[in-house]
Amino acid sequence: MNKIIPEDVKTILDVGCGNGAVTNLLPDTFEITGIDFSEEALKHFKHTKVLGDAGKLPFEDASFDMVITMDTLEHIKPDIYKQSLAEIERVSKKYILVICPHNEKLYERQTRCEFCETVFHVHWHLRSIKAKDLLGAFDSFRPEMYSFFGGKWVYSKNKLFTKLRQVVGDQWTNFHGAVCPMCGTEQQYPNNKTFFENTINTTFKRLENSELTFDEPQESEIVVFYKKEEIQDKVQIDFVDSDKLSIFIEADEDTLVELNVSHRFDIALGDTAQTRATTFISPDQAYIIVNENTDWGKVVEIEGKTGRCFEDQQGTDGHAIFILPVIPEEREFSIEYFDRGEEKVYVQVYDIHQGYQNIGQLDLTKSNTWKTSSYTIPDTIKPGDEGWICRLVTESHHPTESHPIAKIYSENSKYSKHIQLSPKRSVNKIQEYEIPHKWNIKCFMYTLSISSLKELLHNAYIMKDIPYLLLENNIKPIQKDNRFVYYYNIPNWALNDKQKFVYLGD
Repeated sequence: MNKIIPEDVKTILDVGCGNGAVTNLLPDTFEITGIDFSEEALKHFKHTKVLGDAGKLPFEDASFDMVITMDTLEHIKPDIYKQSLAEIERVSKKYILVICPHNEKLYERQTRCEFCETVFHVHWHLRSIKAKDLLGAFDSFRPEMYSFFGGKWVYSKNKLFTKLRQVVGDQWTNFHGAVCPMCGTEQQYPNNKTFFENTINTTFKRLENSELTFDEPQESEIVVFYKKEEIQDKVQIDFVDSDKLSIFIEADEDTLVELNVSHRFDIALGDTAQTRATTFISPDQAYIIVNENTDWGKVVEIEGKTGRCFEDQQGTDGHAIFILPVIPEEREFSIEYFDRGEEKVYVQVYDIHQGYQNIGQLDLTKSNTWKTSSYTIPDTIKPGDEGWICRLVTESHHPTESHPIAKIYSENSKYSKHIQLSPKRSVNKIQEYEIPHKWNIKCFMYTLSISSLKELLHNAYIMKDIPYLLLENNIKPIQKDNRFVYYYNIPNWALNDKQKFVYLGD
């Protein structure tokens, strides 16, 4: 939040402030006012508080340098929605910041009251809001930046599938503490389903791993920053994340950006880009879990190969976890490791019904050489939502020796995946497309609205440790021997002072 608020902001209005979960954390240097219709929530708001609603803000025109509304628009009743947007625009002098759920499928978050059987959204959301709805929401304010963030929600591809799951299997969204808007009952969700309903639920759980059934996960929230039209000073917003790789394109509505991701089972253990602290839903690429509880240790280099050691880190779990994406056709993988120990190290995969199952072990004979062992995940093992959760583990709670692991990979990784990207954010009409994994990306494919050549295929090779690669689309094609040639200058800092060109299109 502090990155977004411009330096010339002194006064802030929080519309739908609730209990001040966010604005209570802002520095006291701001003069903050909050408005909400809940007296109970306002008791916890520490700044100036006003009881009211967004449809009729009790403030003069241009009263605040900045108006923010966070997770509020989706709750506003249809009859005052447009009026509420007009009121936000009226009382803001310079800037508006909107944060709300993005492109939510409301029926996916429905539950049925245990008492009166009323079907309602667990968070009482009344509308689904898309980016295009927000970008033209205000007449005198223009969107200066937008971005997506938050946890990823997995949606079914069609409403019928969800309705079957809800009605036939009685499988609604369970959100403990959800309050029915009709009778006021707080939901508890006791486990009293029939054998038939449990069978249906098990079937749907299995289908959750099918790419034919569920959409790609999408980030759940959108943030849009607006600036008053007459304000000419450029607002500097720093969203650089050195752990991500992005491409920047001055794009229009016809631009399509896709990634072709290959070698999705592969992990280079020495590459910190393939580490995470926790798991997440439906990964596209393999990674390892490194935190205070696991036994992934230091990165080492042995005989020209870099790896990470499976060794005692004094954590609580005593194992080294790696995650593989669920690919129906791919269940075989290999581990390359340096054999300098002789204790038994088992390779296990987690089954949602039976827990961790052994599928093999490392061939440790203290030969002091690099070895490779291969493993197959049996068809009988059922993965969870997070993918194949695999681990290295020993007979003792922690390994007693240090075992360098260079890579985990698939020998026959031929199953690539096309991922269509949406703009991660837009600043001054420059679209940023964030690449979710900066390793093993075969190429970028994107279509640009260029009169001479409609479709371009661009092979952009990713250099290690280069956080950003800048691509420009306003380069004139040169016609040569019935070919259109596009020259792209890759920045010198990205190529160690070696200039290269990329040729595109027949």
